[in-house]
Amino acid sequence: MLHQLDIALENMIRRRLGYDRNSLDIAFETPDTDFRSTVTKPTLNFFLWDIRRSADEAHAGRERVIVDRQEVWRQRPPRIDFQYLLTAWTDHVADEHELLGRSLVAMLCCQSLDGEDLPAFADATDQPPSVRVARADGKDLADFWGAIDGKLKPGLNLVISATVDPKVHTLAGPPTEEYNVITGDLHDPALRGGRHRVAGRSDAIGAVVRSPRGTTIVDADGHFLVEADPGDEIVVESPQPAVMRVPDHGAVMS
Repeated sequence: MLHQLDIALENMIRRRLGYDRNSLDIAFETPDTDFRSTVTKPTLNFFLWDIRRSADEAHAGRERVIVDRQEVWRQRPPRIDFQYLLTAWTDHVADEHELLGRSLVAMLCCQSLDGEDLPAFADATDQPPSVRVARADGKDLADFWGAIDGKLKPGLNLVISATVDPKVHTLAGPPTEEYNVITGDLHDPALRGGRHRVAGRSDAIGAVVRSPRGTTIVDADGHFLVEADPGDEIVVESPQPAVMRVPDHGAVMS
C-alpha cells in the first residue's frame, strides 16, 4: 500500500505543477549524499520518514459493513499519519527555491487525495486521505540531516492521514434494540463533588458511550461504566444510537 500512496502523491504533484516526466523527476529515496550524486535534472524527493497512528483524526467504536454480501462487524479502521519530507533538487539554489515554493503552494491547495488522486488502497466511500503541511513539533531537522550524513537544506514536512483497513471482521448479530443503564449503589466517594459512575449493558460492543462528564467504550462483554450524575444524558453511539437520562436511582431501559 505504501507504493500506492507514493504513486498518488507523484500523480498529484505532477498534475498540479504541470511537469511531465521529461522535465521533472520524482524520487522517494533517502536524501543523503549518495542520492545527491544521482540527480541529473530538477527533482522533487518525497522521503517517507515516519508512520504512526493519527491523533488528530482518531476513530473509535465498531461499525456494520457488508463484505462479500454478508453483514459483519469491524472495528473502525484507524487513520494513519504518513510523514514525508519533501525537498527540491536542482543545480542552482534559486531554482530549488522556486520549485520548493511552487510545491508548497500546491500542497496548501490540496486538502485531500480524492478523485483521480485517490490511492489504490483507499476506499472511495470512506474519508479520503487528507494532506497538510505539518505544524512545528519541536524536532530539529538538523539532527535528521546529520543522521543521514546529508547537507542541511530546506524541506516541507508533509502529513498524509489515510484510513488503513486491517480487514478484521466478525459476523454481525441482530441490531441492538435495548440498553440497560443502572444507578444506585455505584457512588464513588473518590470522585470530586460526590459524582457517580453509571453502569450499563449494551449489545453494541465497541461503541463509544458519552455523558457530559466522561467517555468510555462498551467492552467485549457488553458492559460499560461512565461518570455521570442523575439527570445527565448518556449517549451510546452505535449504528442505532440511544439516548438515556440517568435517574436518581434504579434502572432505565431504552
